[in-house]
Amino acid sequence: MALQAPKGTRDILPEESYRWQHVEALIRGICYKYGLSEARTPVFEHTELFLRDLEHCGELLYLLDNAGEIVFDKILIRELNKHTRVTAVVKGAPIINDACMEDAEQTGLTAICEVIDNGGPFIGTPVSLINPYLVKRMESADIIVGKGQGNYETVDDFNGNVYLLLKIKCEIVSRHSGAPLGSAAFISTRKRVCDCEG
Repeated sequence: MALQAPKGTRDILPEESYRWQHVEALIRGICYKYGLSEARTPVFEHTELFLRDLEHCGELLYLLDNAGEIVFDKILIRELNKHTRVTAVVKGAPIINDACMEDAEQTGLTAICEVIDNGGPFIGTPVSLINPYLVKRMESADIIVGKGQGNYETVDDFNGNVYLLLKIKCEIVSRHSGAPLGSAAFISTRKRVCDCEG
């Protein structure tokens, strides 16, 4: 009987594992500094499709989520900037613990990419409520990356090339996405369901 990896996963081989180890070491150092412990959950993703799309991407919109994650978002955005022009989107006013312009300025994100706000204190990016300028930017973007469950719930059906990066926290989102409860997922809305087995 041949062993087969679950759909939506891939092995990290020796020729690229050093990159992962470097990033993990950076993250571990930051977490240790702030007293955070490591937790690993299964990751199901559409990375190969994203990388193909990134080769032809002129503009990527990155919809930020939690203010506490913006330091890690900055690392990813810095890497994405090597391949395309990235614009980060923050909330126009405080809501829950989501990132606002002040957070982007304090972390230096504004120094590495354009940062715009969504026009208000909205959970996720509800297209009927956000700034019309942002809607136009979303319509013209080659790729949109939405972080968190709020963006999953508000841009999942947006007519664009949308990728959603989130932890699956509830049964409804688990059933809708096809990703197991508790897993981390990187989902292409063009494929509509995650390549994974629950």
